[in-house]
Amino acid sequence: QEVETTSDVEFNKVTTDLIEGGSTITIDPAGLGDNTGTVVIDGDLTVNGVTTTVNSNEVNIGDSIIVLNADETGAASQNGGIEIERGTDANVSFVWNETDDKWDLNNEELHNLILDGGAY
Repeated sequence: QEVETTSDVEFNKVTTDLIEGGSTITIDPAGLGDNTGTVVIDGDLTVNGVTTTVNSNEVNIGDSIIVLNADETGAASQNGGIEIERGTDANVSFVWNETDDKWDLNNEELHNLILDGGAY
């Protein structure tokens, strides 16, 4: 097959230690530009950057503890928690408030809650 700098080349297998390119590198397994196909990474995956965006409807995590704010090194200074996007309705959140040292539900209610053996 033709192997020029402008050629579309097909290989059976590529082995390399480094892939470099422009500011964006796209992997399109189906080659259709329609977000289909599957990319499989065997082994650990490390992502170094400021923002990691995942556009997915299903996330499966095997770890039973999710660590938020993992890069905090000094005294606690940031609230942390989970926020639920609710479309046109107001979002709801479950946030640890560092100022108050308490969980903050933003005036939402908890139901069927048992604390220290008592119901509240």
